[in-house]
Amino acid sequence: MLLGGSNTGVSIAMAKVAAAKKVPFFAVGAGGASLTGADCTAYSIHYAYDTTALGNGTASAIVKQGLARPWFFVTADYAFGTQLQEAAARVVTANGGKVLGAVRAPLGTTDYSSFLLQAQASGAQVLGLANAGTDFSNSLKGANEFGITKTMKPAALLAFISDIHSLTLQTAQGLYLTTGVVLGPERGKRAHSPALFREDASGADHDPGRLLLGPRLQYLKAVKTVGSTDPDLVMAELKKAKIMICSPRMATFAPTG
Repeated sequence: MLLGGSNTGVSIAMAKVAAAKKVPFFAVGAGGASLTGADCTAYSIHYAYDTTALGNGTASAIVKQGLARPWFFVTADYAFGTQLQEAAARVVTANGGKVLGAVRAPLGTTDYSSFLLQAQASGAQVLGLANAGTDFSNSLKGANEFGITKTMKPAALLAFISDIHSLTLQTAQGLYLTTGVVLGPERGKRAHSPALFREDASGADHDPGRLLLGPRLQYLKAVKTVGSTDPDLVMAELKKAKIMICSPRMATFAPTG
């Protein structure tokens, strides 16, 4: 069994090899929704969030509140960024908003000045950051340095609380973002466990690394049920199971969507 592949492009490649070798592959934290669509295989499991959920969460929150409808995207130039931008743009236009443009930045860019100046010159009111990790941090830092966040509403399409701690609250002021949470023990209620906030306050949010426990438990449960590590039997069991996400420091489970 394979775990990992938090980069969407890497996960797509891994899924193809895993399918050829008949090895169950959990893509954990790779956001590209194509992993459950065009790039899905009989031996791959797309775990946790995806670009559809992330784009819907942030874009709909901004547009439906009537806040700054015209958007401009600064997008990571690979599969994940493309799919994230497309997902958010669909929500924006479906709700009567406009996308005035987009610019693609290479993965690992440190100087975002030229890309951010294009965003500023577009006249858009929302700066859609279709990236993640250090790309997200560097682009938001640059937007603050140029004073762009004073005239454009920053929208993070994938950010973790650890990113916010790293950036500082001053840099992250006014930022909209979508993140996953684990529901409290009373699943029928839309309330969150107090332990979640204690955990998140320490920087231990539900990032890809912390989501690795859930797939391991799910795989071992399937192996135990079928009494074998035969990939076809295990995959058949996984397809019948209710996939769970587990936060290792909370021991609280919640079904994914």
